[in-house]
Parts: sequence; structure tokens; C-alpha cells
Amino acid sequence: MVRGALGQPGGRLLVAEAAGTPVGYVLCFLQSNPLTGQTDGVMADLYVEPAWRRRGVGRRLAAAAEHHVRGQGALAMAVVASLYSHGALRLATALGYWPERVLLARRPDQSGV
Repeated sequence: MVRGALGQPGGRLLVAEAAGTPVGYVLCFLQSNPLTGQTDGVMADLYVEPAWRRRGVGRRLAAAAEHHVRGQGALAMAVVASLYSHGALRLATALGYWPERVLLARRPDQSGV
């Protein structure tokens, strides 16, 4: 996933450090919004070490990702998170993100067709 995202326009992996030690990261890139056609930034992955959670690291990483993609021409930002990633969904909601669309998926071997 990292290699693919970094290969996208504006792709960047931003790292949060404390005393020279990585404590979190965010992966972001640019993508054309399929609904509007405008260039959006995408946060595809945000991770904070458990010992550093609830200290604002995730908020600062998200802000840095937003700043980066705005500088690359993005008009909006999207967050990609699994429906089951409750922490990511809580953080995105707390940051003011809301559901814009729903992607439903299944494995090809489960086709009922």
C-alpha cells in the first residue's frame, strides 16, 4: 500500500517523532474525486503507537497531511478507513469528516451470481 500511494501524485509518508523516535505516521496522496472530478487529498493510513495515542499526535499528523495536499492543489480531503477500524473512524469524526459515500465489497469466491 505504501509503495502504491507514494507512486500517486502528491504521495507522501509523514512521520511524527518524539526524541528522534517515530511514534506515528500518515500516508497521503492526491486523487480525482469520482463524484466531483476535483482533485482531493486522501489520507489512506494513519497510525500512532499505542503509548502515544490520545496525546494529539493523530490530530497533528492529519493536519500535516491536509497541509501537504492543499499545497499540492487539493480542494478537499478524504479519509479512507475500514468500517471496523473504530479508532480511525472516531478520530476522523472528531476532526470533522463525515461519510460521503459507501463502498461495499466481497471476495470474488463468495459470488452468489
